[in-house]
Amino acid sequence: MLRSPLVVVSEFRLSAVGVILAMAAALWLLAAMSVSVMQVQTASQGWWERFVPVVYVDGAADSAQVQGLRDEIEEWPGVAEVEVDTPEAMLLRLGEYLGEEEIRATEVEASMMPTGLIVRPQIWRPGETDVVARAEALEVRHDVLAVDAPEPGALSWIGDLRMVAYGMGGIVFLGLFGTLLGLAGFLRRCQQREHQMSHLLEVFGASPSALMRPTLWRGLVLGGSAGAVAGIAFLPWSLAVDKLAVQMGGAGMMPALYSAAAAAVIALLGAVLGTVVAFLCRRPGRSESETASEGLLLWRREET
Repeated sequence: MLRSPLVVVSEFRLSAVGVILAMAAALWLLAAMSVSVMQVQTASQGWWERFVPVVYVDGAADSAQVQGLRDEIEEWPGVAEVEVDTPEAMLLRLGEYLGEEEIRATEVEASMMPTGLIVRPQIWRPGETDVVARAEALEVRHDVLAVDAPEPGALSWIGDLRMVAYGMGGIVFLGLFGTLLGLAGFLRRCQQREHQMSHLLEVFGASPSALMRPTLWRGLVLGGSAGAVAGIAFLPWSLAVDKLAVQMGGAGMMPALYSAAAAAVIALLGAVLGTVVAFLCRRPGRSESETASEGLLLWRREET
């Protein structure tokens, strides 16, 4: 091109600012949703402990029977792992709950305690209710003393939370897709503004890479600018959320260094998305007024 590819962008500066801000908002929402989901997943580990079914195996069962039942449960769909709670560990927790004096007074020994199999379903995947129902069905077996399982209604909040997360994710991705379409439309508008110059350069031997370069530069600059704005806005937000999580007793996940790295990744993602959209729009549109020079173009190619 005979002039900077950003000159055309400056001619539509209001539209360019709108595209940058819309894309930045979509990228920020994507990053914020990702951090929020990670925070909820970390917090839900503690919530889920209240809804984990426990299968109590008869204390007379040998280790082979316990291991066989454990392997059987681990093969169920939706089961993440099965932990073995030994009688000694159960007696220790019972002493912490009732007190050592009460345990000595009742003369409870580890041999009197059953072996517990803690069934941990896969979090954030459908099927936790089926796992609980199958665990309850084990109570009919002769080697199972009892099954401590939550009510099916108590697990409804997990499905509701999962649907909310999926819905928010779908909305954010649709918003990001819409902003990318807006970027593509803006790039096409810039191409239409300089299509005569592009066609003239093509007639006089400009290579396809030279013709697509201005559009790629515009996509890179616009996408990178949107990513930079989103990253700058994400940095203080992530630090504030991490500080709030620590104050509420949770574990911090986004210290300053990680937040800065995440902001840089957001900026890079914006630049990559802008370049990809520009590559898809790389070919300038052809108008009917250009057909008159087709003969000159063919003649030029034949001469070379």
